Formats: sequence, structure tokens, C-alpha cells
Amino acid sequence: MQKRFCEFLAQGHSQTEAMRLAGSKAKNPEVTAYKWQRLAKVDEYLKSLPKHQQKEEERRSRIADAAERQEVLTRILRGEDSATFVVGLDTTKDTPTHADKLRAADMLAKMNGEYTLNINMKVTQYAKDWLEDLFTILEEYVSPETVDVIASRIRSFNP
Repeated sequence: MQKRFCEFLAQGHSQTEAMRLAGSKAKNPEVTAYKWQRLAKVDEYLKSLPKHQQKEEERRSRIADAAERQEVLTRILRGEDSATFVVGLDTTKDTPTHADKLRAADMLAKMNGEYTLNINMKVTQYAKDWLEDLFTILEEYVSPETVDVIASRIRSFNP
């Protein structure tokens, strides 16, 4: 069954689909497939299948990893990259425009998670403001001692 599993993987099927096609009755085919692929004999047989190796190499060559994408965006941002355009019967080389550089900078910032911090800070400030408003309203209806008891029972919030 493990050989059939490897052969279906080599044909390009997903792990779960390869498990099903190989005839597995496992309740968690994803977990079983993961465990099988970590076995030395399964890994060795899978690597011996030429189609799998070719497909994996082709896939890796077609897909840019994060570092490659960051390098390209950085070259655009710095104006180091140029593109060739066909204009009429001629070709011309052009460097990135200001708008291209801004887009590259924006994409790099998103990739590096720089916008997430800003969003979290806004939510945190909103939560603090909301709690302050809540305690102000509570003080109108409840004694100050009770408000102090409620406040002491709330875990400290220090982002």
C-alpha cells in the first residue's frame, strides 16, 4: 500500500488523495500520509520515482520563495531593476516609476508584517478607551468601592 501511495504521489496527487487511491481505510489519512512520508523506506522509494523528482524540481523552479520575492521588490524599490517594453517596432528599456517604487515598498511592508502592528495598536487603544468609558458610566450607577472591586478583578492590560 505504501508503494501505491508513493506512485500516486509521483503522479501529482495530494497526500490525502494518494492515500485514498492506494486503498487506505485510515480515519485520518492526512496524519497517516505524513507519518508514511517520514519513513526512510517510503522516502527512498519516492525519490527513486523519476516523475516525482521531475515534478518537484519543476514546481520549485516555477514558484518564487519569499526571499526571491523580497529581492525583486527591493530592486524595484531602489530603481535597480529595468523592464524591456515593445513600442511599435522598437524595444525600449525603462526603469521603475515612482508609483512602481511605492507599490514595491507597500508590498515589502506587508510581507514583513509592518502593518499588523499598526492595526493591533489601534485595536488596543480602542479597547482602552472603551473600558474607560465603561468605568465612567459604572461610577454613575454603582458605588466607587464597587467600581474599585470590579477594576481589581480585571486582569491588568499592558500591551
